[in-house]
Amino acid sequence: MTVFSSKYTIELWTRAGTLLADLGTKPRNRVLVQSRNEPDDLSFDMDLVEFERYCDRAGVDPKELLIVNSVEVRIKRHRKYLSGGQLVYRNVSITANENTLTCRVFGFLQLFAKRYTGESTAGLVSDVYSTSDGTADLSRKDLAWALINQSQNLANGSFGITIGPNQAGNTTTYQKNYSRTNIKDALQGLTTVEAGAIDIEFTHDKKFNTYDYMGSDRPDIVFEYPGNITSIDVPEDGTDMTNEAIGIGRGAADGTQTIAVEADLASQAQYRLRQDTINSNGTDNSDGGITDDAKAEIQSASLPLRVPSLVVDGNFAPFVTDYGIGDRVRVKVSGYKLVDNINGMYRIERRTIRIDENDNEEVILEVSG
Repeated sequence: MTVFSSKYTIELWTRAGTLLADLGTKPRNRVLVQSRNEPDDLSFDMDLVEFERYCDRAGVDPKELLIVNSVEVRIKRHRKYLSGGQLVYRNVSITANENTLTCRVFGFLQLFAKRYTGESTAGLVSDVYSTSDGTADLSRKDLAWALINQSQNLANGSFGITIGPNQAGNTTTYQKNYSRTNIKDALQGLTTVEAGAIDIEFTHDKKFNTYDYMGSDRPDIVFEYPGNITSIDVPEDGTDMTNEAIGIGRGAADGTQTIAVEADLASQAQYRLRQDTINSNGTDNSDGGITDDAKAEIQSASLPLRVPSLVVDGNFAPFVTDYGIGDRVRVKVSGYKLVDNINGMYRIERRTIRIDENDNEEVILEVSG
């Protein structure tokens, strides 16, 4: 198929890894959202008539190029892939003035939102990882791959995810018990536990990587206002602050529920007591799962949330291929006393890349201290 010139390329692939089409300059309103330990989210539009003409010239049925929950999509900037995932939604809108095809793609982590631990007619994904129960304690990274691998070994269960070259993570082993737990939730839970937390990544070509800490310190990457930052928001949000978390287990066979409470006393002294209940997948807390969930809530919510949001002109360096999710970059703001304490190194937690029809890039960065 014909390849058109564009800074960005969106490609369609089969599950088996065969390139179906390079969409060239046809996609418009391209938006890519990437967040640490979350599925990527890519959306774009095309002119329906132009797309169908393209398929006619190639001798391809357009329905075969856009099979929802089957066809995979990759996006790259020049020669570097930024993301990949599966087409989950398409919509054809036909009006008197315009005919539009809209597509949405989720990263491969989202595939496991419809998979569960436990036994079914498709097979078994173990709920129990405990030497005392006759199985084995596992490290966080090994448990993550065990969940993925067992799920893919179910009948009709393979997504083609393979283990990637980056398998960093603490080798300390832990006991972990699940109870008909959503596997996407279980994977993300391993990124928020107090002890041995990891970062996870699914690459554009379906490799699964784990990290002690995704990203690296990048003091050479500088975002500055006035400068390459076109606008900045610096919220300080206390609406959902919690400094006493009451973890509640799913319940034992006799109907009782185990409770585990965690508190941040320094936060309570400054902001007064602020409680919340946390529903846990744990049962009797024998593996510390309910406690871990309560501790994770305290770690993330015991202080007012401060997540600066930067809007950056992506047409100038540093470009989106120069840095990635998890990197710690330098942010500078001058001229305003209320936010003059913002200057410093921040971790990129989320970025939204908006690409217009002329390949101009607006990049929204959400960062944490």
